[in-house]
Amino acid sequence: MHRSEREQWHPEGTTAGPAPAGGQHAHAPGAPEHYGYPATTADPAADPLVPPQDREPSRRGHEPAPAAGAHGHAYAAGPATYPAGAGERGGEHPAEDGADAGRMSTGGAHRRDSGPRQEYIDAFDQLPRPAQPARGASPRSRPGPVTEQPPATAPSAESGGDGGGEEPSPPAPSGVGGSWARTVTGLAAAGVVTVLTISVMGQMAEAEQPSSAAGQDASEVEGEDGAGQGDKSPNGTGGAVEDEAEEEPALSYEEAMAQQEPFDPELTGSGELVPVVGAEDGPFPDAPEQLRYRVDVEEGLGLDAELFAEAVHRTLSDPRSWTNHGARSFTRVSGGNHDFVVTLASPGTTAEWCAKSGLNTTIDNVSCDAATTDRIMINAWRWAQGADTYGPDRMHEYRQMVINHEVGHRVGYGHAVCPSEGALAPVMMQQTKFLTINGITCEANAWPHPVSS
Repeated sequence: MHRSEREQWHPEGTTAGPAPAGGQHAHAPGAPEHYGYPATTADPAADPLVPPQDREPSRRGHEPAPAAGAHGHAYAAGPATYPAGAGERGGEHPAEDGADAGRMSTGGAHRRDSGPRQEYIDAFDQLPRPAQPARGASPRSRPGPVTEQPPATAPSAESGGDGGGEEPSPPAPSGVGGSWARTVTGLAAAGVVTVLTISVMGQMAEAEQPSSAAGQDASEVEGEDGAGQGDKSPNGTGGAVEDEAEEEPALSYEEAMAQQEPFDPELTGSGELVPVVGAEDGPFPDAPEQLRYRVDVEEGLGLDAELFAEAVHRTLSDPRSWTNHGARSFTRVSGGNHDFVVTLASPGTTAEWCAKSGLNTTIDNVSCDAATTDRIMINAWRWAQGADTYGPDRMHEYRQMVINHEVGHRVGYGHAVCPSEGALAPVMMQQTKFLTINGITCEANAWPHPVSS
């Protein structure tokens, strides 16, 4: 409402008069206009622009009754006097007495004790009041141009009035500031969603990477025709690529024969003696005596069966062995007819077979030729560890000696002794047990004919 439609303020003890015709304020003849309103009095105490709480009516002892203006505003009667040069800027209102003079400013500007001008109050009363923010919302307005908000809708009776329903939502932000804030918020939310999506996709790709890498490796190793771009084998045949850097290089025959192997001296194996597959012709096919032999190895020993079979054949085919300069030849077979079987077995299994021929190998844990059977038993612990008479540095020679010694029994030779001090020990001397007999010590020797002529 405008102030003209409400109860107007009047000085104490006065009433409002009728408004002049035409809706204009009363204007005394010859009185200059001041800030759009006629100044009808020079008395600051009766100045309608000064709020009543700031006036000092007690200074004069009485307060004249002002006349009511067009809108109910009261103005003091009488002409208003201003010094020369007084106006909207730089003028001073003259005081009627010394007390009033003390209320005037000396800075050349119109001064009031406190409170806004009445015309400012009236002007702001005519503007629409901004909507009150929702409870808990910040009273600070957003930047941007001021736009008129639609009037708030009063709660209806159906919604329960003040006691029921929800509080009205605060007005949405308007202007450039609100739009910019919503745009920035939307972009930030989109960025967060994008980052989360990329992160999840990356984790899924990493989880699938091992399987895809395995498929890629398989395609590189073998192409459609087993060769081509993915073929990295040395000969280009499309075979699997061997990683030589991770695998230990294979030992040569001499290196493998020179190594000791860990083994349990009291082991009794499975007793299952398995032939080693393979066949080798003897060095003298025209020799008058042809002997055929097979090589068996007890299952589960953990020793190299192929190495053992190769060692037997190489030893028996050596000219220093029992070939006797071509009078005898040894041919290896893996099946069929044979004259004897060279067998590598655990100490327990060796003892069992040797006992069949009345021999006790458990005293010194040695090997034997079980003459009543077709087996020559080589004790696996001695094959792995050797003997003190040869020591760890002569493992290759010891293994040659034990083969020659037991095969010598099979072809008809018995034990021998050391012939002289420092001489090479005969291969049929029990060199596993000793090298000294009757006070005479011989040198270790693995061959029946150490010097081949």
